[in-house]
Amino acid sequence: MEEKTLNVLLKMSAIEYNSLVLKINQRIDELNVLSHLRFMFRGKLASGSDDNIHDALSLFKELD
Repeated sequence: MEEKTLNVLLKMSAIEYNSLVLKINQRIDELNVLSHLRFMFRGKLASGSDDNIHDALSLFKELD
């Protein structure tokens, strides 16, 4: 397959991306692993952002 064609196939629309993020958010909340993820990403989060993180979606927003 040509590289250009492959790149087009791999790109997601904003709607597809947001839908995927919401599905991941829901599953993370179901598994109750937010504290584990906060620990994993502690070096990637801005100082003081802990107060803004209440669920997986708010964690993703801070990381974005």
